[in-house]
Amino acid sequence: MMEGYQKGILTEERLNEAVTAILALKAHLKLHKKKAEGTLVPGEEALAGLRSSQFQEWAKEVADKGITLIKDTRQYLTITPERYKKIALFVLNDAGLFGGANEQLEEDLRAEFTRRGFEVYEAPDGEFFGQDDRMSAKSFEGRYDLALYVLNLSTSSSNTVVRIGWKGFLGRGNNPWFVSEIRTRLV
Repeated sequence: MMEGYQKGILTEERLNEAVTAILALKAHLKLHKKKAEGTLVPGEEALAGLRSSQFQEWAKEVADKGITLIKDTRQYLTITPERYKKIALFVLNDAGLFGGANEQLEEDLRAEFTRRGFEVYEAPDGEFFGQDDRMSAKSFEGRYDLALYVLNLSTSSSNTVVRIGWKGFLGRGNNPWFVSEIRTRLV
């Protein structure tokens, strides 16, 4: 919010409205009274239920379905110029609330990869199938060693879920239709 206010995107009046709404919600929830009474943060006894066997089982289930850390013993994940000299760089940004995503990110990534010895190419955009041979699946394989997707998406208090919005479909835009032809990474 501060950044939006400093850039002039957010007026002082709107900022005051937002602060008033936040304070009103806190008052409605009686957070000031709970803090004074020492009941704002539950005590140990309230957390005892979380140690039950049912919660332990749920925790294991969630962990099993969550992100898995792996060892890269064969260095499949290591990106080096020797292994992936030619990179097609896709930076997926969002519009953001106050001025949007970091538009400098793609430029910075391109400069850093180039400095480290990679050849970084503008991500192809447009139709790939049916146009001509230059962007067929086979020629795409010969053109790039790696397709690198970098997500630069942000959440906000009212939008806590981020989904990738692919441009186009069936070989158009930034869809990763070529994952069978070349190595593709998403970070």
